[in-house]
Amino acid sequence: MKTTLNLLIAVLFSASVMGQTIDYKLRFQERENLKEVKGLHNLLLSENKPEKHHSVNHTKNKEFLLKSGKAIKQRLDSVITQDWSGSQPNKGVEFFLYDVNGKTTLDAYFTWNSLTNQWDNSSKSEYIYDNNGNIILEVDYNWNANTYQWVGTYKYEYTYDANENLILKMYYQWDTNLGQWVGDYKDENTYNANGKMILQIEYYWTNSMNQWVSAGKAEYTYNTDEKLILKLFYNWNSLTNQWDSSSKIDYTLDINGNIIVETSYQWNTNTAQWDGYSKYEYTYDANEKMILRIEYTWNFSSGEWTGNYKDEYTYNANENMILEINYSWNFNTGQWISGWKEECAYDNTYTFNDLLIPYAFETDDNSVMFFNHMLTEMFDYQYISTNWSLANKSTFYYSAQNVQSISNTDVANAISVYPNPATDYVVFNLGETKNQFTLELFDIQGRVVMNQKVNNCTTVSVEKLQRGLYFYRIKDSGKIFNGKLMVD
Repeated sequence: MKTTLNLLIAVLFSASVMGQTIDYKLRFQERENLKEVKGLHNLLLSENKPEKHHSVNHTKNKEFLLKSGKAIKQRLDSVITQDWSGSQPNKGVEFFLYDVNGKTTLDAYFTWNSLTNQWDNSSKSEYIYDNNGNIILEVDYNWNANTYQWVGTYKYEYTYDANENLILKMYYQWDTNLGQWVGDYKDENTYNANGKMILQIEYYWTNSMNQWVSAGKAEYTYNTDEKLILKLFYNWNSLTNQWDSSSKIDYTLDINGNIIVETSYQWNTNTAQWDGYSKYEYTYDANEKMILRIEYTWNFSSGEWTGNYKDEYTYNANENMILEINYSWNFNTGQWISGWKEECAYDNTYTFNDLLIPYAFETDDNSVMFFNHMLTEMFDYQYISTNWSLANKSTFYYSAQNVQSISNTDVANAISVYPNPATDYVVFNLGETKNQFTLELFDIQGRVVMNQKVNNCTTVSVEKLQRGLYFYRIKDSGKIFNGKLMVD
């Protein structure tokens, strides 16, 4: 899904196609995915695969950070992916930094440079949270190899009400000509008494008018169990100064509240009626795990739904998703054709609630699907001719974090490392300690690159180290501190 932003914007503002009003809301949601997402999130929602619409309401408790479960949490620190799907094999690594509350503060991605034999900067996202743990700022960057610096791409600002409902989300893009952030879009959300979103109004910034202009609106309807059953989307008509119907999504639920049919329609201005657009059917096992998802598109010529893609899911006895196979419909042969498959391996010692995982998955249903237990390896295959060919392999690396033995204040006061990322030097501040401590530094392959005695709050040179991720271990009077250091 690496279409350029300008292309999608052009689609957004197209008036109609074959008499059908373009669904502004659906296109806008796709637009959010256009930023050059690399690494883990892209791995689970690969642009090489049909977009997954896991709209199923999983019932897993995601309030896992520093709460129930084992005192020792397994924190996902990095993922190394090897890719053989292109003309040349390549390798990438994504690593994560967290604050003392287990919230992701940095998500960075690097690619392996086979010419220099080192990791090259690629992209990163930085996050800031409020006192309640809600994200209030996300800034995304890409690495410019020509200027040798990080360049902003997107910025998102979040505002909440007293009930911690997201009521405003601001979208910005970095303007390279002006050298500053410029407004792009914003969402204003309204909720009912139960905290369910019932209205979202979207605006886009126009430089010519120097103001926000209405763009789209979405209305949400729920049943008596507060399950979503209908979304209605509208476009703002600046000529008539009113909202025009654009599209809608109907949801059919089973007795357990799981979505079994999701049908999208677009409003046809010529016939003044709803035309079918896409449909998804979901099937579940006895444990309410999704085992089948079929995607259809409406065929205007035949006047019926035709198959497009389908996904089959297999789980083991521990309810881990161990296999997903994707098929596409071949209109010539009238049968399903294998496209790709994904195999996953797990460590069943740790459940979802025993893990600390990055921000992108805290509210994403895919996190539950892939992290029911500790995901350790993932293998993607492409079906070529009559054989499965390994396309990429990802290995997940965790570290044990004791989240109950010491308080957040103790952790915060125990050690600080700055600047991080570092360029020429780094300082380790262990608070009031007067002891000389031992510093060990390891590269991403686990090799020791530094082992020396260090005085508290003195500078440590890193200018001879290659750019990339390092892990440090500090030993001070029987205490051990572990962490990560980024060298730019």
